[in-house]
Amino acid sequence: MDGASLPPSIARIDRTGTGLWSFSLRPSLVLVVVSLPPNPPHLGFLRSRPVGEGMTADGTVRGMRERLEGGKLEALCASKDEVLLVVSTTGGVRTFRARSDGVSVEEGSPSTLPPLVRIPNEGSEEERERELLTRWQTLLAEQERRAASKVLGAARRKLQRRVAAIDNDARRAEESEREAAAARVLLPVAARAPRGAREIEAVDWSSGEPRTVRRELDPSRGAREQLEEVFARARRMKSGEGIRNRRKAEAGSAIETISRALSAIEHEPSAAGVRTATASALEALPAGIAPRGTKARLESGAVGGRPQRHTDDPIAKCAREYRSSDGASILVGRDAVSNDVLTTRIARPQDVWMHVRGRTGSHVVVRMVKGKSPPPQTLVDAATLAAYFSDARGEPCVEVSWCERRFVRKPKGAAAGAVTLSHEKTIVLRWEQSRLERLLATLR
Repeated sequence: MDGASLPPSIARIDRTGTGLWSFSLRPSLVLVVVSLPPNPPHLGFLRSRPVGEGMTADGTVRGMRERLEGGKLEALCASKDEVLLVVSTTGGVRTFRARSDGVSVEEGSPSTLPPLVRIPNEGSEEERERELLTRWQTLLAEQERRAASKVLGAARRKLQRRVAAIDNDARRAEESEREAAAARVLLPVAARAPRGAREIEAVDWSSGEPRTVRRELDPSRGAREQLEEVFARARRMKSGEGIRNRRKAEAGSAIETISRALSAIEHEPSAAGVRTATASALEALPAGIAPRGTKARLESGAVGGRPQRHTDDPIAKCAREYRSSDGASILVGRDAVSNDVLTTRIARPQDVWMHVRGRTGSHVVVRMVKGKSPPPQTLVDAATLAAYFSDARGEPCVEVSWCERRFVRKPKGAAAGAVTLSHEKTIVLRWEQSRLERLLATLR
């Protein structure tokens, strides 16, 4: 094999004060590694060697030159965590490694290798240069494709869970309506039922045939009162039908958008094209579906990198975050255990705390500046979310208790989500569907 068919040699190594390492392979092709700890490093190509006042030749640079200059570049790779250059020198194979904690040169090849770009060793210098850049772009596109598939796949699964939850709510609504129909048959009997009755029954002739309808009762409460609760639950579930249908249609459309994007990026040859297709799909998703931080990574030129997960953000782990009409942050607990975390660990003493009075539901916290009073519209917005994420969802009139967080206490040994409060105030909330829809659209 003659010299023209060998891998390109490293003619010169430089570093600027900004943390950019340059490896000149030939006058028209320079490999650059950007290493700015504690950020992950990046790798790319330039047509000429970078110059500037920051160019340095300290002991680290001189050591790199002594160990790597004149060596043949055999392979290179870049993952989300590190950049590797495998170089064959007269002293043996050495590896230049850049990570978030700095750069180093190691003897030998890496024991475990992420996807590598092998340096072409056939053809003229120009042909090998073109082939190297093509292989590099192919690797970048594949890395972006895998990262985008992961992001879009997670979003699609989240939407599918949303559709399943909506379908479950629809089934509950049907069950509530059937229960209410049976309660209507029992209503005349309930009016005559004595206090302490454990069961009532009546005959239903609506089908043309007699059918006995029975219902067990709580003897400590009136029969009519218990039937009214059945009717209220059915009305509440029925009132949410429009929202359910709209959210299901929205989720179905978003799932189709993601499926089309996944098909498109599978055949997209460039990393930039993958990012564009992914960004377009994510822009079309409903609020709260795209993983947190994805938009910023797209704008910085990378879909890849580890998505920010709930475990990295204690607020996101235990609460949904909305914005009031005044711009205030409203946090809504996800479940009973999350309610405890939100109230006892996340909320500050000056924050406003809310919960639907006498019902099961989410704790709601409004973030407040110390010494400031909550705006009236923010209180109504927070109360609306408290009612929506509770057993009182859909009822035309709901009582919501609120106070500053410093007046909320968690009794020792109490069940998850159970608290006591003092200095309690009450908002009598009248349902506004338009307000709810506006708030749900602000989910972060």
